[in-house]
Formats: sequence, C-alpha cells, structure tokens
Amino acid sequence: MHKREDPEISSSDLIGWGTHDVRDRIAEITCPLRLVAGAQDPWIDAGRVEQTVSALDAARPGLASFTLLEGIGHYPMEEIDDFASMADEWLTDLRAAVVLS
Repeated sequence: MHKREDPEISSSDLIGWGTHDVRDRIAEITCPLRLVAGAQDPWIDAGRVEQTVSALDAARPGLASFTLLEGIGHYPMEEIDDFASMADEWLTDLRAAVVLS
C-alpha cells in the first residue's frame, strides 16, 4: 500500500515504523516472534532487525527468530510466488513454539 499512496506520507510512515524502538518493553513480550526482512528493503535495515532478534534471544532464549529474504525488497507478499505457503510455515513454527513454551 505504501508505494500506492502519497510518497511523503508513505515514507514518513515507513521511517517511523522502521525506527520504532520497543527494547525497553522486551520483558513484557510473552509470545514467540519471527522478524522478517528483505535483504533489498530500501527502508528497513535487515542487519538491525537481525541484531534486534539477537538481543531478544539473549534476554529471553527461544523468544525470537529471524528470516532474511535474499533478493527481496519491502513487499515479500508481492515478490515471492508462493508467499502464502511461506507465511503458513512461519505461523506453524510460531504455534509450535507457543505449545512448547
């Protein structure tokens, strides 16, 4: 949606979303997380996303996992042919993590 809207509004929204810092609330997270980033995303720094997952995992082992999508930008659902199957796999993993925790 962001690329179909006014660029000034869209870009500021993405920058705000991509820089929102929740590290002070990590202890409050109770569900497993999977953070996903496209390696070619022009707005989200995949390295920072991966660092966030490392910090989450250090604070709460097993809480977070990271998936880097090589060759993918900001819209994996439009760039990956069978994105629904990939998303279903991630959700299945998260459900299993909830049952095990």
